[in-house]
Amino acid sequence: MAKKQTFADKVTKGQRRSKLICPKCETEYSFFLHVAAEKSEKTGAYKFGERHIRVCKCNEKQIYN
Repeated sequence: MAKKQTFADKVTKGQRRSKLICPKCETEYSFFLHVAAEKSEKTGAYKFGERHIRVCKCNEKQIYN
């Protein structure tokens, strides 16, 4: 039988995750999902490419422009 998970267990699990910090500006990274429509050269159909991007104060102007 599975162990019952309490709210306190969920909170401590969330706090255990270490936060990623940028070595240049020493701020915490924000993660975003970038979705782009790409046209296939073979079939001509569109598909969506997804990738996760880390954003901090150093590179937010490059990402958002």
